[in-house]
Amino acid sequence: VRERLLAAGIAPLLGLEAGMTALGLAMDVGAWFADGAEAPLPVTVSDGAGTDAGLLAEWQA
Repeated sequence: VRERLLAAGIAPLLGLEAGMTALGLAMDVGAWFADGAEAPLPVTVSDGAGTDAGLLAEWQA
C-alpha cells in the first residue's frame, strides 16, 4: 500500500515537471525565432558513438 501511495503522489509531479520542461523549451525556441538570431540553435547531435563534438562543429559551420 505504501508503494502505491508513493507512486500516486510522485507520478503527477513528474508529469508536471515534464510539462514545464517542454513549455520552457518551446518558449526558448519561440524567443530564438522572435529575436531573429542568425546563430544556429545550441544543440548537439550524437552520432551514437558518444562523440558529438564534430557534429556540433559541422552544425555551427
